[in-house]
Amino acid sequence: MTHRSCPAGLSSLVGLLLVLLISTGGATTAALPAADVVAFVGNQVVDLAWDPVSCERYEVTRNGSAAGCTPMADPGVGKILCRDAGLTAGENYTYRVEAVTGDERTLVGEQTVTTGFVRGTLYDSLNWTTPGETYSLDGRVLVTNGAVLSIGSHVGVDKWSSPSEAAGIETEGTGGLQVASGSPATSFTSVYLRLGADADFISGQEDSLVALQSVNMHLTNSAVMNACQFTGGSIEIVEEGGVPSFTSSRFVGTGIEIKATSSPVVFDNDRFGDPVLGDFWVHDGGQVAISDSLFAGSSGTGIEVGTDSVATITGNTFNIGCTGVRVWRSVGAHATISDNIFSNGNPYEDMTAISGNPGSSHPYFLTFENSTIVAENNVVRGQGRGLSLQGGVDVEARNNSFVQDATAFVIGTAYESEGVELGSIRINNNCIASRAGGTLATDSAINVDATGNWWGAASGPMEEDNPNGTGAELSIVGNLSYAGWLQQDNCAVPWRNLAARNMEAVQVVQTWDNKVPLVTGRPATVRVYPGGRPFDMTDVTGELTVVRDGATVGTLQPISTLSVSEFPGLHAGNQLEIRSDPSSSLNFKVPRGVDRGDDDLHRRTERRPRLRGVQLRRQRPLPGVHRLGATGGPSWHRTDQLQLGHGGR
Repeated sequence: MTHRSCPAGLSSLVGLLLVLLISTGGATTAALPAADVVAFVGNQVVDLAWDPVSCERYEVTRNGSAAGCTPMADPGVGKILCRDAGLTAGENYTYRVEAVTGDERTLVGEQTVTTGFVRGTLYDSLNWTTPGETYSLDGRVLVTNGAVLSIGSHVGVDKWSSPSEAAGIETEGTGGLQVASGSPATSFTSVYLRLGADADFISGQEDSLVALQSVNMHLTNSAVMNACQFTGGSIEIVEEGGVPSFTSSRFVGTGIEIKATSSPVVFDNDRFGDPVLGDFWVHDGGQVAISDSLFAGSSGTGIEVGTDSVATITGNTFNIGCTGVRVWRSVGAHATISDNIFSNGNPYEDMTAISGNPGSSHPYFLTFENSTIVAENNVVRGQGRGLSLQGGVDVEARNNSFVQDATAFVIGTAYESEGVELGSIRINNNCIASRAGGTLATDSAINVDATGNWWGAASGPMEEDNPNGTGAELSIVGNLSYAGWLQQDNCAVPWRNLAARNMEAVQVVQTWDNKVPLVTGRPATVRVYPGGRPFDMTDVTGELTVVRDGATVGTLQPISTLSVSEFPGLHAGNQLEIRSDPSSSLNFKVPRGVDRGDDDLHRRTERRPRLRGVQLRRQRPLPGVHRLGATGGPSWHRTDQLQLGHGGR
């Protein structure tokens, strides 16, 4: 039987109770009323918690015998806590807590529970780290009082098919939910996650994403989400104590809503859609920063920027059958859209890259404060439109490239009946080398400034007031100035987006994460897999740098140059085909013994040399291309480092 001394200093009332109990022969009386004493039920754990009472000690029994826990007072919650561990999932357990003083016994509470039906409040930290185990929720799990619920690899969290209430995990305070998953990945299925603690995070690996299937997530603090796969479900973000971040994650058909944040919610190196886009919506004071991510889907919108919200969208790729970025008109929204690729074509066609129209997905109310769009250094190619504007939006579009069949802009005033006037529109220093340059159809007296652009020909756009123009076609009904056009091509540097997608050291049958050790003293080849977008390019070469003990000891050149096309990098679907073709990579022959320190590139030795990335360039730059961030001359890019090891011999 487990004991715990009760608080000293019994009141006169307790003394009276002692007399009465003695007179009745030492029988147990019930506290009024007897309380539930089970705070949390897990698979192999039951936590008990009750309010303290005046007594000498507590006795806790499980199924009539002493329970395996020691009652301890927790001043943080003002309760007595007792954890009973080592139980068997699926068993019924009856707990009875009595307060004991001398021969007096007062029943504090009695309760029967079934382990494996997970629910309740965690006041103390708990680990769910047994690989292959599933925790099925039967209601709310609240993590509070500084407790941490730690979840490891290959753990499943789901719910019973008919829980008594919505099932999920909530956090608050200084602890939280902490998921550190390797391979196989942890999974959450059909539960909710309401994370508001200071130290919440869910982190997988880029080759083994934490799976969140049909999970509805509500975030109010600075939770970190890394290497997660969201499928269906929803994510709602409202700041209370901080803003979360999402990196290296995928979102397939997942709705995302951001509102009322004081700083941007960060999305970096993520994938949205591919194939199904969710509804990504920032509004009512929300802020978001999205970088180096992919948006792909046959329909839908990449992101909507709504009332009084701010979006910074940089370095992403959009391939969508409808709209890339939609900025609501006349609601004070602000969007900075730079260095993105709007690559429109198979399998998704007819995309509008940037729209100043509200669409019909969400209700809204005009504030009659013009929204603003700054679009610079973007590439829009394929079919569809670059800019689609209908009033209520101020626009600065500069240094963008609209190529192939992409119409640079379509401008109208469809909402004049609502009191929405054409905004201030400046479209300058862009490459408009598309079949259709642009269309203005409005009776507004406001002038659209489209001066200083390249229209695909030195003679300027093809427009009725410019009869000798042979460039992109321009249709004007309203006021638009285009004089002072550029005489030379200023389109995006074709190799600007050249990057080494993957790198591997090949000496044996290698895994594509380079975990097979090399054999000492044998020659090896480092293969670099470049990819470019949005154009194909030829004569790509590179330079590989060898570093030992932090010092550069030599460089390597590839055996031959390479022709590069659009290539996202190795993945499970293409890696066998790509790696079996030696012409798909730049191949650097590494001298014999580089892994043990006796090659002719250096004199110093180290067991594990490091290849400090690879720099890529084109041997013969194309004429007349010097834009989109390039400063002239060849364009260089680097991969991550690759460290070589060896297996002895």
